[in-house]
Amino acid sequence: MRLNFKKVSAIAASALMVGMTMGVAAAASTTFPGPFVSGSTSNVAIVYGTGAGVSSLDLVQAGNIQSNLQSRMISTTGSSTASVSGEAVGLFGGSQKLYLNNSLNTVRTSATKADLPTLLADGTFSGNVNAKITQSLQIGNNPTVAYKAQPTTNDDPQYGVTYGTSVNAPLLNLTASFDKAVNFLDANSQGQTLRLFGMDFTVSSSSTASDLVLLQSAQKLDLTRDVSSGSAVSPNAVKDVTVAGKKYTIELVSGSSTASTIKVTDSTGATESKSITSATSKTVNGITVAVITATQAGNIVTSSIVAGANKVTLTNGNAVTLGDSNTAVLGTQVSFAAGTVGNVSSITGITVSFAAPDSDHDAITAGQTWTDPVFGTVSLQFPGVNYPEGAAGRENISVVNSGDDKMQVSFTDYRNNQVSQVFAKVISSLNPVGNGISLTADDSYHNITVMERGIVKAGGYVVVGNQDHGYLLKLQSTQNTSGAGAAFDGSKYAAQFVDVATGQTLQNVVWSSAGVGTLTTPDGNTYTVTMTGNSANSTDQRFVRLSYPDGSRGNANTAVLFPTIQTSQGAKIGFYQPTIINLSNWDGAGDVGGDGVMTGAGNNLTTLKLPNGNGYTSVTLTKTASLANTTWYVGSCQLVTNGSLAGAAGTLSGGMSGCAVTAGSLVYNITNTGIVGQLVTVYLMNPNTGLNISTPSLYLQEGKDYNGAYNAQVITLTNTSSGSTNYIGISAVRDTWSNGSSLYSGLSVHSNNKLTKAVDYYGTVVTQDTSDSNHRVAYLSYPKEQVYAQVYAAANSAVISAGVTAGGSAQLGDVLVKDSEVSSVSTKNLIVVGGSCINSVAASLLGGSACSADFTTKTGVGTGQFLIQSLASTYSTGKVALVVAGYEAADTANAEKYLTTQNVDTTVGKKYVGTTATTATLTTTSA
Repeated sequence: MRLNFKKVSAIAASALMVGMTMGVAAAASTTFPGPFVSGSTSNVAIVYGTGAGVSSLDLVQAGNIQSNLQSRMISTTGSSTASVSGEAVGLFGGSQKLYLNNSLNTVRTSATKADLPTLLADGTFSGNVNAKITQSLQIGNNPTVAYKAQPTTNDDPQYGVTYGTSVNAPLLNLTASFDKAVNFLDANSQGQTLRLFGMDFTVSSSSTASDLVLLQSAQKLDLTRDVSSGSAVSPNAVKDVTVAGKKYTIELVSGSSTASTIKVTDSTGATESKSITSATSKTVNGITVAVITATQAGNIVTSSIVAGANKVTLTNGNAVTLGDSNTAVLGTQVSFAAGTVGNVSSITGITVSFAAPDSDHDAITAGQTWTDPVFGTVSLQFPGVNYPEGAAGRENISVVNSGDDKMQVSFTDYRNNQVSQVFAKVISSLNPVGNGISLTADDSYHNITVMERGIVKAGGYVVVGNQDHGYLLKLQSTQNTSGAGAAFDGSKYAAQFVDVATGQTLQNVVWSSAGVGTLTTPDGNTYTVTMTGNSANSTDQRFVRLSYPDGSRGNANTAVLFPTIQTSQGAKIGFYQPTIINLSNWDGAGDVGGDGVMTGAGNNLTTLKLPNGNGYTSVTLTKTASLANTTWYVGSCQLVTNGSLAGAAGTLSGGMSGCAVTAGSLVYNITNTGIVGQLVTVYLMNPNTGLNISTPSLYLQEGKDYNGAYNAQVITLTNTSSGSTNYIGISAVRDTWSNGSSLYSGLSVHSNNKLTKAVDYYGTVVTQDTSDSNHRVAYLSYPKEQVYAQVYAAANSAVISAGVTAGGSAQLGDVLVKDSEVSSVSTKNLIVVGGSCINSVAASLLGGSACSADFTTKTGVGTGQFLIQSLASTYSTGKVALVVAGYEAADTANAEKYLTTQNVDTTVGKKYVGTTATTATLTTTSA
């Protein structure tokens, strides 16, 4: 699991790969992130436990530490283009690139001498005619940029150029065109040099009407010998040649008018002789010798020959063959353009098509090069994509369990803060409609409010703003000490909000009248705060509602629903639950008693704003007629008639009633099915099935892709409770692009059958882990920009490395390892996440696998506490091992937060015992 987890779970982008490269001087004082990160270098491994009872949250904390270290590394300068040494042309460029599912010839269909001036240079052939040669390369439309298990099903899913074995749908064609028809059977053509695609050939005399035989790296020789008895060997009978870089001596031994006996001696002295009939060829001592003509006049024999390294035979409609054995080059086909089709005596063009030799070699994966198997000079190189998994410019977003019955999302926000937030909990008795799952932030049942003017109570959470103005706020406490009938005094009121991402308390609400004030968020945006409940109410019995600047604070009766928070690389995360809205009393104006019961006159909702990935989509809501005969319209779709249970005029998929509304790529159903009067429910619809999503969920909106779309990932949950134990996990992760196609989702990871992967058009990679059937979890690797394949047509000698987006953090490398794998990183500084009970490395460092009370005895850390202790590594002299562990999983989360947000001395011998993310006591132990 190690490799795949690191690729998807805590790697990449502006905050996801960690590492370290500094030795540690025992006497020096070091502050985190030292000694693990220094400048742009690193030397570290983060070790997480795998012992019985380990919480999946330990993985999350390990990833968070890794992300934090990545963010502290000094940025390096990148290049937005690949590094190319040699002759090459990109098959992508400009505003259009090679994206997932694109044909390889989407951007560029061919290459000529203007693109590859040496490889595809014009030439001439001087034979029976003087012909100009024009060369080109054509890209096939069947090869496709794909993400799947390739080239074989035994490989893990990866990006690659997939192509087939059919030469009728080739990877590419190479074409040489002659401006005059050439007769390669003519004596004036045979023995002449023909340069094709950067390789020199000599036309062999063994060519026939159907077969054009070429000899590679060949030389033409004219030999003469007096074969009379006692005659000395004539200098004209022996000549030295160099073939394919090796030296040979060619000797005419004897001959006749129909054949010649040729002896070939190599540089080692080894010799071989063969008799070769005119207009044929044979392999002699490792090289091909073709006899063009053989003559005899008395005792004088002559022979005109061609000696070359390889014999290449081209036959119209057939595969290329090599050598005297005519071994077929699989996946090739020759086509002659000719005055007489297929006849070598009249050729105006030669095309060689290339496909895969077999189904096990039908993909060019990232980092690989395909080289043509005939000429050996032409290549397709795929150095990689612009944002590979694990690279700068990608970020990890994890959706994992927090205990058995809660789900937690972890990500880095647009302000570079680490956010780990519980967002769903199994509470069967409170939410049977949502499959027993509620949008809840903790074990105390504090809700997350996702609609403007929704009720927030002390301890509860609310999402305000949107995108890069989005915040998750916690209402810490409320106060109203104003007496009945007393004059307004703003000091009597308080509503204290905390920015969850930073843990900082926001400036107190400025009160302008009784229960009405203004809240200012760190970005300067202001929100109207309305608080009901008097001094007789406790802090969590008062109702607080917020009016947003994008909503009703700026435009009356306008509500923002399901606002998002932007991540470090530009994704937008939103919390969702089916939301009931009273259209005629949406903002609580009718809550005259301050108890949430609408007994007074309210306001009609006129506009609903839903995030679309680039702002909002505004949905117009219109009420017509009188209250006695009320009709509501969503846009032009009729929703509620006469306050009855009648559904919308339109029918959605699956026979559901409601009005479909599209925001970006997400589709919502606004329906009154199952409820009465002016109440409607807003459902997010499953991107693949079109059915209502009835459980709290998470959605992630991506950046704008090449087609102008803002696609999304929707993470739904399931209640897998068994008996008296509540369990929760991922139900599915669906994207809005692929329509659930098995080509892009549910891809098995061969190296770990508990993992599946999916990818979408934008390049978001989703890994789902089913190791625990009750707790299915997901990791999303999100790129800063849409992913494209950097594929080049090039000379085979070209050296190309993939380009990255300009600017990026220095990279950490793979640093997350299991405790069972510590031997592979034993020479590094270690950060050990989890206590001695579940992490064998922690046990080694702390002197035993102590659990519970024994752990307290060993470390002094008890219930509700955590430990951060710096020790000399027992695995490598001079290295540091930092133990980051809590008594429970939640305490380990506090330890991680303290380590990454406070000033922690990591000098060997330093020990912190803490209770909250901001509170700990430092002691010094013996090193």
